[in-house]
Amino acid sequence: YVIEEYDKELTGRRIELSDLRIKLFEGRITADSMRLYEGNDSTLFVDLDHLESDIAIGEVLNRHIDIRRIALVAPRARITQHGEEFNFDDMMRHIDTTYLSTDTPDNDSAPWQVSIKSITIEDGVASYLDQELDQRWEVDSLRLHTDSLVLSGAPTHIDLGMLINSQARLDGALEFNLDNLDFDFAGKLDKFSLGDLYNYIVPTVNIQQLYGTLATTIELHGNLNNILGMDVSGEMSVDNLLLTAYNG
Repeated sequence: YVIEEYDKELTGRRIELSDLRIKLFEGRITADSMRLYEGNDSTLFVDLDHLESDIAIGEVLNRHIDIRRIALVAPRARITQHGEEFNFDDMMRHIDTTYLSTDTPDNDSAPWQVSIKSITIEDGVASYLDQELDQRWEVDSLRLHTDSLVLSGAPTHIDLGMLINSQARLDGALEFNLDNLDFDFAGKLDKFSLGDLYNYIVPTVNIQQLYGTLATTIELHGNLNNILGMDVSGEMSVDNLLLTAYNG
């Protein structure tokens, strides 16, 4: 298969596909499962149950991957962060060098180009681990749609909804810049447990316990590399708040 044969060249990562079906003249590609590994080729990064995409097959001959539509069913992603480093940074650097860089390549071949016009995700699951804080987040019932994935310059607009840590419901719209990881989000959050913020607050505030349930209309402005530095605004209500210091 072309994707598996050239997975490293295309994405910088190992990819496995099962039951791949291609309708060449229609540009339709489906697969019953996909696995995308981390840079070590053994640790699973993303897998999913079903993939559908419409691709301009003829453009591949011009080193152009023109994806008109891609739909992912039940994807599962595992994201880790250590300091400012994420476990997808190497893939983003590869994409930047291969598709976005304006530098002249060392050989005579033109760089690959990628364009993605529509992405839909249904029933997604994701885990996020901040290794320095030992803080884990779990997301399920993830739905996401964007009409166009912008790989350079302007932010990508994403409509999304999810369940956070099996309790909080988040729905809204996200503007995310893949170049610099800046983001703007506007939406509604309900039944969020304040205790999930404990590990972020303890380094700067001397508290022993933090409990409560938050509901809010919220706007967030910041950068993924500095979550604590983001600007937060909106209207909120808190039920059953409990905040105690070590001295009681």
